[in-house]
Amino acid sequence: MARRMVVYIILASLAVYQPSIGLSQESQVDKLLVAILQDWQSIHPGDSQARLEELFDQDGGLSAIIERAYVSRRCPYVKVDVKFRKVGTGTGLHATLIVESLSKLYVDYPHNG
Repeated sequence: MARRMVVYIILASLAVYQPSIGLSQESQVDKLLVAILQDWQSIHPGDSQARLEELFDQDGGLSAIIERAYVSRRCPYVKVDVKFRKVGTGTGLHATLIVESLSKLYVDYPHNG
């Protein structure tokens, strides 16, 4: 139910920016959103940062190592916040990070930086 609400919010947001899209374009938007939702659903706590980055890119700007915003590779306006936990003996940028939790998807402007 909550995931459907996220889809409706995303669709409503897209409709605001593209109020005159035709049926075939709506179908393309639907397919895109379904693909993004499937990407998001395929990431689970315990997955590696590398696995996450197959589907999502780090959003620009400053962020903490263990908590970051990511953007969908399919659409940079669709984001997810990810919390990590460090494993192993590496430190800083060399630490091995494992997904601890993911937020729901949301729509926002990407931070280019």
